[in-house]
Amino acid sequence: MVTGKIADHPSFRNVARTYAKLFDMQHDPKYADALTYESPTTGDRVNASFLVPRTKEDLEHRHAAIRTWAEYSHGFLGRTGDYMNGALTALAAAEKWFAQADPMFGENIRKYYEHCRENDLLATHTLIPPQVNRSVSGSEQLGGQLSARVVEEREDGIVVHGARMLATIAPIADELLVFPSTLLRSTPEDAPYSYAFALPNDAPGMRYLCRTSLYNGGGTHDEPLASRFEEMDAVVVFDHVFVPNDRIFMLGHPELCNAFYSRPAPGPS
Repeated sequence: MVTGKIADHPSFRNVARTYAKLFDMQHDPKYADALTYESPTTGDRVNASFLVPRTKEDLEHRHAAIRTWAEYSHGFLGRTGDYMNGALTALAAAEKWFAQADPMFGENIRKYYEHCRENDLLATHTLIPPQVNRSVSGSEQLGGQLSARVVEEREDGIVVHGARMLATIAPIADELLVFPSTLLRSTPEDAPYSYAFALPNDAPGMRYLCRTSLYNGGGTHDEPLASRFEEMDAVVVFDHVFVPNDRIFMLGHPELCNAFYSRPAPGPS
């Protein structure tokens, strides 16, 4: 078990340094114009992957930012911060879709997007249950005890217990986004598996089970890729983890969870 300063652990320190370099590039005059834009709320410079595109120029700016980071790793990093930033930006632009279930959910996704944007947070995500049987929902796998599920609803939030996968860069991320799976039925049995929420990576009761590292301790000459670009993958385990209301984006509504990846669309600007 690894606790404490992850950036000092031999399996994670090199990729942590690589990601630190990506964040530092935002402050380098050579790259700052491509990688950042002015926050619409604070006026601070924030990562351009959070830019909601409304013009051709906005799209070109996003393209320049994504390309700049991709060129740094020659395309060998698949989960740089812009990956989840872009997903979160799209979801925030579709806040009205979330508000169908509860107006609070639409407000939550927008505020969470702003929180990540202003604090330049690195997020990982998980969107499927452990793969025991892909043809059935979580309630039908191992008696419903394996997949992460809501085991308690409280006035101030929910309690989640079980496992989810597969969280790339999880050990070095700031935040975990948990998206719905899409094999849900509109039945009471599947309601506990219908959710979307976010947690800080140090949430009590949450831990990651990582695969064996591909990095074997060599330098950049012997292991030019694994020594810099080993992003790590992990299964996330929730041991009765509390999720406060302001970090819940969907709860219940299996039919909406099933449409999560096909139906949300941005509203008018």
